[in-house]
Amino acid sequence: MPQNVDVNSERGKVICSKCGRTYGTRREENPNRIDIIEATIGDFGRWQCKISVLMALLRFPTAWIQLGIVFLAPPTEFWCNPPREYRFMDVYEWKHLINIPNNTFKSRSTLEYGNCKMWYPVNGSVIPCAWGYAYNKSVIHSSIITEWNLVCDKSYLIELSQIVLMFGVLIGSIWIGLTADKLGRAKVLKFAIVFQSIFGILTGILPWFSTFLIARFLLAVANGGVTVISFVLCMEVVGGAWRTIVPILYHIPFGIGNLLMAFFAYFLRDWRTLQLTLFGSSFLYITYIWIISESPRWLWVVGKKEQSIELLEKAARVNELDLAKVRLVVDSVSSSSALNNQRKKLGLKMLFKTPELRRRTIALSLSSVIAGMNFLGFSEYLGQVSANIYLAVSIGGIAVVPGTFACIYFINRYGRTLSISFASCFIGLCFYGICLFPVDMYKNDWPRIILSGSGFFGMSIAYPALCLFTGELFPTILRNAGMGVTVMFSKLGSMIAPIVLESGEYATFIPLLILGSVSFLQAALILPLPDTLNRQLPDTIEDVEEMSHY
Repeated sequence: MPQNVDVNSERGKVICSKCGRTYGTRREENPNRIDIIEATIGDFGRWQCKISVLMALLRFPTAWIQLGIVFLAPPTEFWCNPPREYRFMDVYEWKHLINIPNNTFKSRSTLEYGNCKMWYPVNGSVIPCAWGYAYNKSVIHSSIITEWNLVCDKSYLIELSQIVLMFGVLIGSIWIGLTADKLGRAKVLKFAIVFQSIFGILTGILPWFSTFLIARFLLAVANGGVTVISFVLCMEVVGGAWRTIVPILYHIPFGIGNLLMAFFAYFLRDWRTLQLTLFGSSFLYITYIWIISESPRWLWVVGKKEQSIELLEKAARVNELDLAKVRLVVDSVSSSSALNNQRKKLGLKMLFKTPELRRRTIALSLSSVIAGMNFLGFSEYLGQVSANIYLAVSIGGIAVVPGTFACIYFINRYGRTLSISFASCFIGLCFYGICLFPVDMYKNDWPRIILSGSGFFGMSIAYPALCLFTGELFPTILRNAGMGVTVMFSKLGSMIAPIVLESGEYATFIPLLILGSVSFLQAALILPLPDTLNRQLPDTIEDVEEMSHY
């Protein structure tokens, strides 16, 4: 911290008055690097608090975007519309009349009477629904299913819309993440926030499914960038123990966003009204254009020393610290020419430049696939726990808060690798445990509900810890790129999850066995990586190689 740092400008040394450690001017020759943020503006102050809170608030729309399909396309009971001569009949009588014996059609968008064909009483034949479809709107009055008739031969469009969404997040996380490494965090983040707000509104007003799909894709691209950059900013502006706490607490608004979405959906039973309400409020984020500043760590790393000093002096003023030390510290530990050379070569291939970077990139990417698969798998399963979808969504949201605080405890007590590995094994055991309790074995399926909630609790530990660990393992010069790649693989896992869940048609326990098994695989991938507890963030590729020898 600044009060513990003395600068000797004549000798070009930075000395920690608390521990007596001396830091040299040349980073590449210094095994004990000083953290530029800690040395100038402290671990955590009012300035860092403002940035951290603003970044965390961006998680609200992320929940609405990535999990909103629950209310856009909820399980909906439907049946064939009657011809004119039968419209005098009661709905129950009509459904009973056209029911095809021993043949019930079910899919994600159907319930008990979801028949794509009907028994035609005039000639006793089985025919398609020639007069359209009728829907049970007692729970949700309007959805994309009821508006665009996404049932039977069009039911695949529901899954397509979710795949398109995840593909957009995938593209945005890597493309916008790389752009932010080159052009700066704040500039690109502001651009992504504006586009996210615009396309969020457009998804609620466009009248055709094709245009809805395009807007949803572009919304996801922007959201992928917002997610990666906001998380990286949280990591780069804090130091010390706060570098662990802040990026973990950053995930809490995601769970609260789930709760808010369920709350609004309960009162707004029309999908367009819900979209416009949620994303209308997200226009408040456009004010970030005037209140978000660049990452001083990024400015310093890429060689923009004067801009970095100017921003750090503003931050020091807000934190009520000594401004005079800022320039002296930055001059004494100025970034080496190696950083500028690496900046010119930025790209995905840099993630595979050295053996250690390759090892980290591959292990974290595979682990992210599993994390994405498990997260969506649990979310899909929670929707089947209860017929009340509002309760089902709330379960996931509620589990995030205690899971997040448990995550902070575990990673500070046992480190990153052990915490993630333990949580992954716990998730796997929950999946295996569900297999032991068939549906309706107990009243209200309480063992399955408890195990499902426990599994989501485990995900609330493993996923934030994995995000933090990923950001800490990649150097500043490649941090957005590394985070973008892992988010990309996480969304690949989300795309695979529905395919895994479809295997339940052969035996209900197969998806649970698959997801449980890959959870144990995730633990095996993470354990060999170097733990980052109480270690400084690496800035260069050389720092990564040096860190591998700790």
